[in-house]
Amino acid sequence: MTSPFASKPVLTYFNLPNIGRGEVVRLFFAEAQIEYDDIRVPYGEWAAHKGDVAKLNPYGALPVLQLGDKILTQHVPILRYLSKKLGKYGGSNDDEAFAIDQITDVYIDWRASWVTTLGGDKTAHAEKIPRFYAAFEGFLAQSGKGPFLLGDQVSYAEPCVYQAVHNDGNLNNTELAAKFPQLYALVKAFGARPQVAKYLEERKKNEQN
Repeated sequence: MTSPFASKPVLTYFNLPNIGRGEVVRLFFAEAQIEYDDIRVPYGEWAAHKGDVAKLNPYGALPVLQLGDKILTQHVPILRYLSKKLGKYGGSNDDEAFAIDQITDVYIDWRASWVTTLGGDKTAHAEKIPRFYAAFEGFLAQSGKGPFLLGDQVSYAEPCVYQAVHNDGNLNNTELAAKFPQLYALVKAFGARPQVAKYLEERKKNEQN
């Protein structure tokens, strides 16, 4: 893996078990084969780091991505910025860019719902999952392509959608796969991308340690 940037990107995020906003950025880096420094803050030590993070991000939240003297925050805008700098993953025209934004906005709504499960009550989010997955499925159907939103070209939407299904614990849910075939075709195809598959295998090992 190499970096197309003048200096190696530095990603700071929580040391969570393969969930969260920063993990989506890590998946993007894996797909794009970008080498980066991965700083993982133990969640229990967050209070000690808040002051330093606030100096970088006025919102006082992670992830934070440092590119030389440039500070990037908010994970979806980070993906969009990186895609523009790389000249790919963001669509080749306005229609494709809109399609990516559209499905990614559903992902943002999904994440706002999913976060509520961290408090222990998963019922409310579970009731919303069919609606989110139906939206993903519908937008993929509208594209008329596949397996990815833009056909055989990966966009920054794919790591978002993949991680949504992963966080829900539904990667191997055959009932949902039958109900939302295009969504699961995307998930399967993205997870099978060589560099992504390699990263997923590494993170699976880390989960077991």
